[in-house]
Amino acid sequence: MSSNSTNHSRSATQSSKRVSNLPQEAFLATLVAHLGRSLAATGATLSNSAEATEVVLLEEFPGASPPLPSRKAPGHQADDRRHIHNGGQVVGKKENAFQGQDALPSPTPGDDAITDDDDNSNNDSEFAWSSSARPSPLADAFQLIFSALFHERLKRSAWCASASRDYRLTVLQVLRLLLRDPRFTRAFVADDGIAVLGTRLAEIFPEYHADAGAPFLAETVVQMASILKNLASDPELRKLLIDAHVHTTCVLLLDAPDAVAVQCVLIVLINLALTPEYALLIGRLDSINKLLNIVHNYNLPAQLLAADLLDVLSKQRENCISIVEAQGLTVLLSLLTADDVALLESLVIILGTLAEDPHICSEIRQMGGLSMLLSLINPGRVYPGAIDGPTSAKSPVLIPLFVAVANTLTTMALEDEAAHQLRVHNGVYYLGLILVDEAWLGPLDGPRPPPGSDVYVMHAYIFQSLRYLFSIERNRKVFKRFFPSVLFAPFVDVGAYQAQLDPYFALVDVYYSLPASEYVTLRANLEAINTNKPPSRYVNGYAILELLGTGSFGSVYLVKKKDGYSTFAMKELDVTASMAGRTSSPEDAAFATQAGAVDELEEEVSILSQLRHPNIVRYYDSFREGGFLYIIMELCEGATLLEYLESLREKGRSMPEKRIWQIFIQLVLAFKYLHKTAKVVHRDLKPSNIMVDAKNVIKLADFGLARHHNNTMMKSVKGTPGYFCPEIMKGEPYNHKADTWALGCVLFQMATLRPPFEGSNILAIGHKIIGGVFDRDALTSHSPLMMHLVTKLIEPNVSRRLDIIQVSQVIAPLLVDQLSKVTYRFQRLERDKKDVERQLKELQRNLHKTKHQLGPGTAPHPHSPASAGSALSPHSPIVPATRSTSGEETVGTPSQSQLPVSSRSGRTPLRGNSLVTPSGGLGTGLNLSTLSISPSRVRAIDDPITQMLNQLHKLVYITQLPPTANRDPRRTIVEKYKRALFAKPDNSLKAEMQKLLTGSTEEIKLDFGMDWTTPMLRRDSVAGAVSDDDSDNGRQAEPAPSLSVTYQELQDMIEKILMETGFHSPE
Repeated sequence: MSSNSTNHSRSATQSSKRVSNLPQEAFLATLVAHLGRSLAATGATLSNSAEATEVVLLEEFPGASPPLPSRKAPGHQADDRRHIHNGGQVVGKKENAFQGQDALPSPTPGDDAITDDDDNSNNDSEFAWSSSARPSPLADAFQLIFSALFHERLKRSAWCASASRDYRLTVLQVLRLLLRDPRFTRAFVADDGIAVLGTRLAEIFPEYHADAGAPFLAETVVQMASILKNLASDPELRKLLIDAHVHTTCVLLLDAPDAVAVQCVLIVLINLALTPEYALLIGRLDSINKLLNIVHNYNLPAQLLAADLLDVLSKQRENCISIVEAQGLTVLLSLLTADDVALLESLVIILGTLAEDPHICSEIRQMGGLSMLLSLINPGRVYPGAIDGPTSAKSPVLIPLFVAVANTLTTMALEDEAAHQLRVHNGVYYLGLILVDEAWLGPLDGPRPPPGSDVYVMHAYIFQSLRYLFSIERNRKVFKRFFPSVLFAPFVDVGAYQAQLDPYFALVDVYYSLPASEYVTLRANLEAINTNKPPSRYVNGYAILELLGTGSFGSVYLVKKKDGYSTFAMKELDVTASMAGRTSSPEDAAFATQAGAVDELEEEVSILSQLRHPNIVRYYDSFREGGFLYIIMELCEGATLLEYLESLREKGRSMPEKRIWQIFIQLVLAFKYLHKTAKVVHRDLKPSNIMVDAKNVIKLADFGLARHHNNTMMKSVKGTPGYFCPEIMKGEPYNHKADTWALGCVLFQMATLRPPFEGSNILAIGHKIIGGVFDRDALTSHSPLMMHLVTKLIEPNVSRRLDIIQVSQVIAPLLVDQLSKVTYRFQRLERDKKDVERQLKELQRNLHKTKHQLGPGTAPHPHSPASAGSALSPHSPIVPATRSTSGEETVGTPSQSQLPVSSRSGRTPLRGNSLVTPSGGLGTGLNLSTLSISPSRVRAIDDPITQMLNQLHKLVYITQLPPTANRDPRRTIVEKYKRALFAKPDNSLKAEMQKLLTGSTEEIKLDFGMDWTTPMLRRDSVAGAVSDDDSDNGRQAEPAPSLSVTYQELQDMIEKILMETGFHSPE
């Protein structure tokens, strides 16, 4: 730094000290005079006014606009939106500091502009211009202004407290402009400016909170936030900002009524939250509720910034929990119907981050999130809020949104049930449309999108999502029908759950190299797997919706009644085909004929029709048509046990032993019923014939080879070789212990994820089976009970092999534990039953009493005021109907004009049980004697159905309220109760509503089903409950928190919330 520059700097500092104590007007006049002398050489002139300082500064920053950001109209689409720019290049959203919407645009470089290049500047506390920059004639003036404004104004608490608001605002405006130069920024930081500015912001908050509409207050907050925003973009300065408690004040300002102020503090918080530890601090300040409120209720620019901040915060698991507890999933999913593409993209990214937690992923699925995500890529969807006007789902502007949706679906597909539901909801079809549509692909005979282009990258993400869906066995048949062999082979070779994109780029290259004819075939195949198309055909009144699977002896379809809604599984068996493949011994030779085939199939139907057990698939109907036998059975939701085990193996996980025993106990109960009660041998037990749903309930299926044993021996070779018992392998007679051998094989496979007997051919497998040779060491990581039971079941000596009764004795402790749980549930059902009976008797007594008051042979008309439920809220939409004089039904309490004429005069004429209309007509009912009853004697009958519907309406109303500024644990409890009410199939809705309406003192168990605690909602008397769900790493899940409240307490919570939100207030 030259001596002249040093002298100028020192002179400026001394000058600032000399003028620091002058009054406001004299202070400004001195600064303006100094600026005038500095500009004298250039011939510039300045007016001696308070605005002169800012005028000169703006001249030094050509292109600078007025200091306050323009307020954009709600819904206005800003060009800069939410993207982050670094040197003009769009970069990743969370890797770089968020610049956002600056209160002033970046200065346009000019001849006299202060440059941002400070590579050659030093770190002296005295200000000096870089030798690489051309000295400005106003250098000394700017140094003087900065030193005076910062040291003698902003740092002085007494001045800040006494100065007028407009003067304080002017000081901040000038400082903000000067701090664009990194030299001034370094000096500001070195002189503890961040702490000073944080203190000033905290001091002004109470004043702004008390009177936000006061002149210059909102503008002052905006100026401070603009300075802090730029400082927070530097990672090295964030700790100083946190130490100054800037984040605390900014969270408080999220409730500010001024939209521009909210946007500015959001940008500050976004930059601070880019550091993970600070993201946790911000999340713990109740910022989540405020951000959800902004996303739900504010204008579009604030929504975009709040969504970006939620995205950054959601990277921390603790914040994910806070988002879920604050009913964030409800808010985020409800906003997926928005029109703005950028907002939708941010919301989808947040959901994808939350879905990385398996418990949250399951909750998103249960709330219908999958279908809502798929609706975003539906080709029929139109986005009115997209850039350049209404946009269809084929516009390039939607590519980032489609990539976000594909990425989120990929994350959710890690959960097997979610992957299955995506296929059921036509997800493969919607994703496939993005691949084959010419809007993305280009003309069939034209060039394909180049590598690295937006469409090229989008197709890679689509292939990744499809490959994740393919990884579960029950989805794979769809892809075999969709992809041609030339594409299917490399698609499979990518491997299961491949997270890196490089293999998918290679797959896109293969896809783009296909000839035009293959694309035509792909489109035809894609339409064939569309599950939303009309039924392909009808069979005996059943509409065939989808092919579920095919086997050696027939196919299984998803069907429903032509005029119904319930779905079933329909097994189609060809009775005219040869049965040679099903027979291999003389005793079954008769079945090789067509007549024998029919007899064998009818034997299967006969066995199925006699079985009634909760763990055995249920038979409903059977019929023959067109040479086929059709069997209508229960549709088992879920996957086969084989699919589940293969999925665990591909993910590198194992099945927790607790879950193994849950499934095994149900298998033991099912086979105890088969062997001892129904006298049936299954003969084909294997994991692919065991259905498992999301709640670990199993269903034993495929009784095509089952036979009545009647304590006799069988000789026919039936079943699957890998699960044959030694007797079958040796061609010897066998009995029901063939099933217990297979049960041991299944138990071993659940514990190790592979069958006990494997080999390159059936002879090698048979040799191992006869010798009972399997890998016992694979069970050493499990309990001694597991090792003992597997060894006793996979026993080559049939006389020493356990039968199903002996198996039950071995696992007796597990059965006792299961029985205690069932007993507890039964006792709860008994209590519920008694409560319902008691309430029913009370209702009958009230009805009898009301009839007695009305007189003999009378009853309130269903449309009369007597049954209107006068105790109900007038704002509830669920009220009884009344019939007008024209015969049309109207909803609500009848007005005076709707009532009979005599009722307005004090008496209500009744004829029998029919209300007399003003015109003298009668409603429906019997014509009995006419009675005149005083209204004081008429008592309203509380309709229990109306009351229950009204109570349900209240529950839904509360759960749909926007988030509050502060977390309300009562609303969280109501939300959990509502979800549990509709999520449990064994839950009696009517019984629950009756308990709630009567204020029962019985406790409600609200099991959250997640692996986090909720301290605000727990009571000291509540004990943890063990969740049936598995943890993400395949080990036993930790006890889930449980919450106990009574129905009476819940009812009180509901009514208090309704009162606070104005539910009962008059319109």
